[in-house]
Amino acid sequence: MIFFCLLNFYLKANVGLAFLEPTISIWMREQMNATEWQMGLIWLPGFVPHVSGVYFTVKLNERHPKFQWLIAAIGLALQGTMCAFIPFCKNFGSLMIPISGICFGMFFSQILFFSKFFKIFNRKCFGRYSFITHACLPC
Repeated sequence: MIFFCLLNFYLKANVGLAFLEPTISIWMREQMNATEWQMGLIWLPGFVPHVSGVYFTVKLNERHPKFQWLIAAIGLALQGTMCAFIPFCKNFGSLMIPISGICFGMFFSQILFFSKFFKIFNRKCFGRYSFITHACLPC
């Protein structure tokens, strides 16, 4: 039961980015008259918030392990808020901010999902695939 709840959460956490990735370049070409290099470069500024989202999530999880649900909810709220701002962006520079916010919030929710998922997977499979858990999670 909890596995399906986690799977549902994971799908909801990724739906914004899943629909945005294939359509953002078309939207940029039509709305901003963006060049090819701008359409390709729009995802590069999201790398730093993506990596920093991992760092902040791990630190917050160490300090407040009982509030993982709140950390994940903040990540989902940040993703949704930033997705709502994208249609109002008029140039390349202003579009970088919501994309970076989506990438930052995505890891707030995903890193907590994967830690729970691997623990359930390890328990359900009786340790047969424990090498996956040990490779992906710190001891």
